Amino acid sequence: MTNPTLKFSNTAPANNLVDVLVVGISAVDSKLKVLPRSITAAQAKKLNTTLSALGATGKHGEQTRIPGTGIASATSILAVGIGAETSTEQLRQLTGDVTRNLAGNKKVSYALRDLNDQDAVAVAEGAMIAAYAFNEFRNSSLADQK
Repeated sequence: MTNPTLKFSNTAPANNLVDVLVVGISAVDSKLKVLPRSITAAQAKKLNTTLSALGATGKHGEQTRIPGTGIASATSILAVGIGAETSTEQLRQLTGDVTRNLAGNKKVSYALRDLNDQDAVAVAEGAMIAAYAFNEFRNSSLADQK
């Protein structure tokens, strides 16, 4: 059984030593906007420049992964499109999709948007549900994967 661990942190997400920093982006007047205010203006500018060069649109659910070098302490950054009208339930589902896509990474930090209490719970639930795996009866097939 996989036992995911969840930690909340007050440090700036870009300073966390993680494998992947997940950052929410959106399209505002056809320009990309980094959603969490915890990402500095300089980091957001570098992120926007790189994402724009790769053709990222910020459309809901779009995922674009780039190296974290020069932007954050994370090994890589995953920019995730979040629409302006994204509900708490959609945020939970989006976090689950992202978590499943990042399977195999040991540490992931989420900075999707400035979260209220409901959004924070939704992100935590989405990540924990997606990261859980019941493997009690898969011993032989898991051994084959190593």
